[in-house]
Amino acid sequence: MVRNCYAQQRSIFIVAIVIMFANNLVQPMTKCLLYLLFFMPIVLLADSIDMAVMTYNIRMNTPTDGENAWPKRKEWVVDVITQSSAGIVGLQEVKPEQKKYIVKAMKGYGNYGVGRDNGSAKGEHCLILYKESQYELLDSGTIWLSETPNVPGSKSWDAAITRIASWVKLQHKTSGREFFFFNTHFDHKGQEARYQSILLLKSKIKDMAVGLPVIVVGDFNFRPDSKPYAEINNALADYVLFDSFTIAQHKDGELTCCGFDASNKNCSRIDYVLVNNAFKVITYKVISESRNGSYPSDHLPVVCKLRF
Repeated sequence: MVRNCYAQQRSIFIVAIVIMFANNLVQPMTKCLLYLLFFMPIVLLADSIDMAVMTYNIRMNTPTDGENAWPKRKEWVVDVITQSSAGIVGLQEVKPEQKKYIVKAMKGYGNYGVGRDNGSAKGEHCLILYKESQYELLDSGTIWLSETPNVPGSKSWDAAITRIASWVKLQHKTSGREFFFFNTHFDHKGQEARYQSILLLKSKIKDMAVGLPVIVVGDFNFRPDSKPYAEINNALADYVLFDSFTIAQHKDGELTCCGFDASNKNCSRIDYVLVNNAFKVITYKVISESRNGSYPSDHLPVVCKLRF
């Protein structure tokens, strides 16, 4: 609607200015001012793209969760994702049966994700969803967070289990602009593994996404006062990312890892939406909806409105 309105205004201004030019009614300086006043804002607006992205650790399917087990909350999780209106979503801890349910339920979304154990269907996925009406998939892949990042199932350093980062290269259909979206889940025990993983991930992004906008989401299992967090926007590093929470123009909520109990106040921030300098972060929001004292997952989803 906004674009149509400005398109109509531009047409009116063009006709008016052409008539004025034809009748020699416009002085050279006035011509420049008219261009700046009427054409430049329209060009700038047309080049600006807004998108909503989400990161959400949905908690794996395990019967040990009892009343919070996946079969009892799967519809709620899908509702949370759908109601967020996010055009691109990164989900963590997605087991094959969870992926099957989510992909079927999320109408109009394309998807990419592989099992971390073998690069196919075995093990947890870092599943990426994207609205097919808005984005076209150009390429995709998965990086194993290890010293052998191309070897499925590999792990290194002090990691307790295999960890991955899945990615897609998308094209915004309306503008034709391309960008990368990464979705990852770092190790929950290995401190050195988490530090080496952020170094590896940034190195891969630097090589893969030359000159392109980049979004990185996930459950990083580290807090803002940690060594790997400091590496995110290390100004001396070869590649710099920014925490959306710290640069957002508007914020609603902060902490993301609380467990299922909605009364728990001992929460932490370990889930992030990171961007490179191609983006402005307009809003940062933690969705903290609860029912009967419980959350739909042990992590809270984060939704950010980005502009590039």
